[in-house]
Amino acid sequence: MGRRQSPLPLILIGLAVVLLIFSFAKLFQTDGRKAEHVVKEFYKHEQLQQHSQAWELLHPIVQDKFPKTSFIQDRNHVFFGHFGAEAYSFHIKNSGKNKNWRAVKDGDVLHNAHHFTVKKEYRGKYGHFYFIQEVYVVKEEGKWMIVWDFK
Repeated sequence: MGRRQSPLPLILIGLAVVLLIFSFAKLFQTDGRKAEHVVKEFYKHEQLQQHSQAWELLHPIVQDKFPKTSFIQDRNHVFFGHFGAEAYSFHIKNSGKNKNWRAVKDGDVLHNAHHFTVKKEYRGKYGHFYFIQEVYVVKEEGKWMIVWDFK
């Protein structure tokens, strides 16, 4: 009778192949997909009322307008307190890319801003309603960040 070989080498090779495929997929992910991922991450944090983590994804232009403590209180108060909703769902539509875009009039030009339209759906004590927000994502110093249009 022959001795059975351990399946461990085969399992390790399989795991290595899966990791290699995942690494290549991440490496070749388009900027548009990376930007959309940041938008999803932001709204998922907000869904869970993790406004502090959401604030960290904002561009300094937005962070300067809304200090962290104010942002956390405002977002929670307005979207959950006033609307009387415990949760919401959201849908993201990729609206293209702007090569030279400004968040504020006469502000710095932000190059290659990815534009998304986010539609949030609430069901609360006042009924069923939608909130639509234009969102831009730019890459600064190697990090993707959310910017809103203040013009």
